[in-house]
Amino acid sequence: MSENKRTKPVGFNIKNERDQKMLKYVARRNFSGYVKNLIEADMKAKGKWEEVEKAPASKKEQKKDAEVNKFDALKEKLKRPSKPPGPFINQPKD
Repeated sequence: MSENKRTKPVGFNIKNERDQKMLKYVARRNFSGYVKNLIEADMKAKGKWEEVEKAPASKKEQKKDAEVNKFDALKEKLKRPSKPPGPFINQPKD
């Protein structure tokens, strides 16, 4: 699975009438998009949408961002042309 995706399974009990109705209702829909829209609408209704946008990144996300930044810096460094060596590679220091 991609590192950029997380799944949150939703269980439905097919013996439960309420769950059966919900399953029938969403049978021909993009379930993932439908659930995301419901969550977003709920968050906005409760005034939580802006709070989440302003929330600081988790320590794991911060660490990953730092690693990506180091990797990008290394790639840039390797792209730069290197200077040709001087006349003496292992020159003694006086």
